[in-house]
Amino acid sequence: METPLLQGKLSISRPSHGGRADDNVISIRIKDKNSGIDFCEIEVGAEDMMKALTGLSEVPMYFTKRGVAFIGKHRQRKAFSHTVSDEVLKEAGVKNYDSTALKEWARSNVVPPVSWYLDSYLGSQGSVTHDYKNGTTTLNMAIYKYTEEENGS
Repeated sequence: METPLLQGKLSISRPSHGGRADDNVISIRIKDKNSGIDFCEIEVGAEDMMKALTGLSEVPMYFTKRGVAFIGKHRQRKAFSHTVSDEVLKEAGVKNYDSTALKEWARSNVVPPVSWYLDSYLGSQGSVTHDYKNGTTTLNMAIYKYTEEENGS
């Protein structure tokens, strides 16, 4: 049985690396369409890239890989809220208006449901809400998981 081809996106760029001495580098990223993961990033010298494009095989390069277990799977995402008392935040030394500190606190203290991953992004309006009457702060984040089927099965 033949393995079906997966769809993805390819990006080729010349990163600046903040003025690094070796600016003569080409960066290639490969992104899986289903999971949305940039699972491979390649850095190759510009001269070696040109050699490869003109037919030379096995030119040297460096690469990183990540999320390979999720390639071809579908990313399911949904809203997730966590309410915490302001007293707990105060004991942890976290101000309830400091979204950066709240994000770090959430990464360490908020446990998503089994098989889900927490996306602790709190940078949009409405990500953090306060109930001053009850002394609580609600973190409106997201959770996600990767499934074989697009509908989440």
